[in-house]
Parts: sequence; structure tokens; C-alpha cells
Amino acid sequence: MSDVSQLKGVNKIPNHDHRHDDHPSFNYNMLDLMRSWKFLHMVKVAGLLLLISFPMIQPWLQIHQDTLKYLRIGRLSSRTKDSLLDARKFPNLEHLHLPRWLMSSNLNLAEDDADLLLGPKLRKFTWDFSPFHKVLRERWTDFNHEEEEWVRRLAQTAISRGHSLEEVWIEFTPRVMDKEGEIYPWDRLDRLHEDVQSSGLKVKYNKPVHSRDKWKEEVARQRERPG
Repeated sequence: MSDVSQLKGVNKIPNHDHRHDDHPSFNYNMLDLMRSWKFLHMVKVAGLLLLISFPMIQPWLQIHQDTLKYLRIGRLSSRTKDSLLDARKFPNLEHLHLPRWLMSSNLNLAEDDADLLLGPKLRKFTWDFSPFHKVLRERWTDFNHEEEEWVRRLAQTAISRGHSLEEVWIEFTPRVMDKEGEIYPWDRLDRLHEDVQSSGLKVKYNKPVHSRDKWKEEVARQRERPG
């Protein structure tokens, strides 16, 4: 399936100023206007004081449960606590694009939770590490052991279920290096790719921002800094 930049007719929910309506049903009404949407990119609700969670937006999205083929949830308000979007409710969804930061900090993905994300016809799952706020920067340590295991469990569940999932795309373009890093993030990504490729499922990701040697030099330099 084409990337979102190549799709025609992608609908974005416009910014919502809470001064005009203090209840998120405003967005529900907008979604209700177009029941035939196939491609939906849900973006940040500007000025909305309420926290956004998957259980909150699930009913809105299910207005289009039979037509949606591509669903991208972008920068919303805050991560959820212990819930995931139930993609099983969307029988024709082929590409699900979710932000890492809308999920719980606890990434212990059980098989039942993985099942929630694996819609009946899902072919591509994108996990996006772009920061949820424009003043924040993506860090090299954002893709760590917990994230690696999360992707591995999702892939293993899809494989064991004989699911239609063909590709997991990891959108990861870090700019800020940290002295805490122990493993080059692309070593983790390459390992994931190698672990699942024999099954036919592909794990893909962005090219490295810096080489392993450059990364090692920067980590060593930061560790030498006082404090």
C-alpha cells in the first residue's frame, strides 16, 4: 500500500479550539459527516485540555469501521495507560499507523494485546517514534530493549496466528544521542529483521542517521563530560 504522502483524499481532522466546544463530541460530529472515508489521519487536537485515549477515540473511528483501509493516528494529547486501539473492529483496514508515545510506558505486550492490533486484513503496521510535541526531539535511546521486545512479540503473534500481516515499519529518525546507550539502535532493528524474515514477515525501518562508529564516538564523548 502506498505511503500516506502518496495517498489521495487523505482526510485530516482539523485543529479544535476548546473555547468553542468543551467536549470532544465536536470531533465525533466531524467524523460522522463522511461515513465513506477510506484514509484517515487523525492529528493533534490543539487547545483541547482533555487527555486523549484509545478508548475515547474508538467509537469515533468505528463510524468508518467498514470503509477504513488506512488509519494514521498522529500527535494527540498524551499516552494512554493500559489500553490499545482494537483494530479487530475494522474488517477492511490494511495499514495501521500508531505513535509510540500514545502507548503505555509499560511495553509488556501480551498475545491478547497483540491480537487487538491485528485487524482481519491488516497488511502493514507502522510504529512511529516521532515526538508527540514539536519542542521535543527523538532520542537514540527511544528504541531500547523494551521496544525491541514489543515489536518481536507483535511479529511472533502474527506469525503464530497465521495472520495477514506482511510488514512492520518502524519510523525512527533520532537526533539526540545519550550517554546511556549501550547498544546501537540499528543493531536491535537488524536483529528483529533477521529473527522474523524466514517467516515471510518483514521488519523495515529508516536508514541509520549516523554510523555505528559515529554513534560510539558520541556516546564516549558524552560520558566524558562532567556531571
